[in-house]
Parts: sequence; structure tokens; C-alpha cells
Amino acid sequence: MSRPRRIVLVSDLHLGAGDTGDPFRRDADFVDFCRHLAGPPVAERGARRLVVLGDFLELLGVRAPTAVEGVDRIADAHQDVFGALAGLVGTGWDIDVVTGNHDVELLRPEVRHRLRALLDPGQPGSGRVGFHPWILHVPGVLYAEHGHQYHDINWFPAMAWAAGRDGAGEVRHPLGAKLGGPRPALAGALVRNAAGRLLGTSDPRRRQYRRTALAAIAPDIGLGAGTLRRIDRLPRASTAATVYRMAALAGRRPPAPYLYRAATRIDRILRERGAGCAAYAFGHSHVAECLPLGDGPARYVNPGTWCRHVRGPLGHACDGEQATYAVIDCPEAAPPVVSVRPWRRCEEMVATEQG
Repeated sequence: MSRPRRIVLVSDLHLGAGDTGDPFRRDADFVDFCRHLAGPPVAERGARRLVVLGDFLELLGVRAPTAVEGVDRIADAHQDVFGALAGLVGTGWDIDVVTGNHDVELLRPEVRHRLRALLDPGQPGSGRVGFHPWILHVPGVLYAEHGHQYHDINWFPAMAWAAGRDGAGEVRHPLGAKLGGPRPALAGALVRNAAGRLLGTSDPRRRQYRRTALAAIAPDIGLGAGTLRRIDRLPRASTAATVYRMAALAGRRPPAPYLYRAATRIDRILRERGAGCAAYAFGHSHVAECLPLGDGPARYVNPGTWCRHVRGPLGHACDGEQATYAVIDCPEAAPPVVSVRPWRRCEEMVATEQG
């Protein structure tokens, strides 16, 4: 994969079906944002990339007979947004879609096929729209995943297995998707969540998963199977840690910075193999951040969210809405420059961006 000139990241759009529960209401803002990004057409493949870092679609909350029909309902409700994204592809941008815990159905080939046809209607086989079931890796520049794999109630025990090359693996939603649902479903999810933590590497299925599924996807990601196994073994949280986190939120104390901690550990793993990146990007938390990782040049970056569910520094919902995004500029013969920026519909911001 060639080094891009610019990578723009957005996360957690949570595009819904347009009903009263739809978390996304910033269609006009996002269309303007895409038009601003478009700029003059470029022919060079991979030079400009938009990364949608998980929870692009609110498939978890859309009632539809199939996930494909759910995608169609969302596209009908947000036609201008899909049109703007297709316009970006038409000017030479590549779009990378990373799977999140609210749109995990993107692991299914038929769902990816439908979304690709919507984002690249002129030439859906062009390769301009890519899907990443777990990790997006641009060597030396970017390591990115949605982040739910480090969240105690939203991680999938076998993310890559569910994504198998034939897409036939069963996709079971984690505990976080069951909160507020029927008690039997919540109870079952609690049991599976606790069992997954307790079994860990002693479960033969987990050992098989790490031997086969992670080895199968390693070439696509561009990291060795051993590296993926080490990342997969990073601790989620103990039951006691989950209880502490919930108590911290209830008492308005800062919860543990689990995504920053995951970024730090992954940076250490990659640097030990001579494969460190400039940016380690995660979404999921809805908190926009750009922080240095220790004393080195790498940064933890979170693009934040464009949906109504904005969280403040304590993880609590806060008033108003925000629209933030991350940018990684890759000048020739110089280290990448990483930043997080707000998007505002005003001439002053556009002038600042162009400058």
C-alpha cells in the first residue's frame, strides 16, 4: 500500500433510518464537509483517503428484515450524505470503512457489496471503497480500529472469525448491545461476556481462532500473525474493573482511559517489530482527542463524532452537538503531521482549512 498524501478520519456517524431515533441530524454539514474535501480531481490511487472509523451506520437500531434492507433504509433517509460520499470517490478519493460494533453486519459480503454500490455507483468494482473488519494499517503512518475491542461490554471474542473469508461465521452482538433489551437476552449476554473473560487462552476455540483466523487475515492487514495474536491478547477488563468503571461514571469521576492505554500498548508491540506508526486512531468513545504517546513522536487520535450522542471528558453526555475529524498529512521526506479539527459551516473555517 503506497503512502497517501492525506488521510482524513471521521467516526461514529451513526446514520439511522431518518426516524425520531436517528442519531444523525447533520446532513447539510456533512455534505459541505465532503464538498470541501473533494478539491480538484486526482488520478493517483490512494493519494487521498477518507477513513470512516466504525459505526458509520446505525444498523443496530434499524428495524429491517435483513441487514441489506437496513442499509437501503439508511441510504434513503440520508440520500445527500451518500451522494456527497460518492462525489468524493468520483474526484479520486478512496474510502475505507472500518467495522464498528453498531454496524458489525458489514462483516457480511452481501452487506458490503450493497454499501460499495451506493458509495461508488459509477464503478463499484474500482477498488476505491475498501472494508476492514478489524484493523486498518498504513505502514509507518496509521494503525486504526474502531475501539470497541477494548471496551469491556462491547468486545467481540472472535472478531476476525466472524468476518471469515466466506462470511459464514455467526455474528453475536456483545453485552453492550443488550442493555435496555429483554432480560433473557441481557442475561445470556452477561454469561457469555463473563465466560469469555474467564476462559481466555484456555478455551480451545480461542487457541484455534488465534492459529487460523488471525493468520488468514494478517496478509490483508499488513502485520504478522504473531503481532495480531499479541494485540488480540491485550486485556479487555476484569469484572471488577467493569464495576469500578460504572461506579466512576455514576460518581462523575474520570473513567479509565482504555483507548489511550490500548494505543500505548499497540504502539509498543509495533515498535518492537520495527513497525511503529505516526498515529494510532480509535473511535467508539465519541470524545475527540489528539494526545502524544509517551515521549515519542506517535500520537493517539480520536476523530470524535458527528451524531447527537456527544460525550464530554468524563464520558457523560453533554449539551449540544459537535462535528470533528482528524487529519494526517504526509509531506514528502518528512514525518506525518496529525491533528483533530472541528468542522464549522462558515467562510472563516474554510479559509483556515485551505490555508
